[in-house]
Amino acid sequence: MIIQLQHIDEFAKELVGKMHRKEKKAFLVFLSGDLGSGKTTTTQSIARELGIEEDITSPTFVILKRYEVKKGEFKNLIHIDAYRLKNYEELQKIKFEGYLNDADNLILLEWPEMIDKEGLLADMVVRFEHGDKEGERMVEVV
Repeated sequence: MIIQLQHIDEFAKELVGKMHRKEKKAFLVFLSGDLGSGKTTTTQSIARELGIEEDITSPTFVILKRYEVKKGEFKNLIHIDAYRLKNYEELQKIKFEGYLNDADNLILLEWPEMIDKEGLLADMVVRFEHGDKEGERMVEVV
């Protein structure tokens, strides 16, 4: 699908409609794509859709940020940027399994390819690519 950046809020609303609380684990979303392809912008729109009013920035240097959800079935949005990580063990240093094993959490994980962990499966994968025109993105949701 092709989306224009000015329509990212509509896209985020559609995504949130497909994210549902699970019984024993967090809902895990992988956001994959090149730098500047729309991962953080989509995270910001998802956060707004969940009633989060705080500024959402990429947690590139702190790796993880937690936000309290105001609307919907989740209690927390966990935003992780794995760009600077070398492997899954480094993700474990921020107690990732604890976040993953909490059904109150919606986890948005940018750069999942950096931690390449066999057996870590996302409930949703969103892949972004730059489009041919300015402000256009190619998006695949799996």
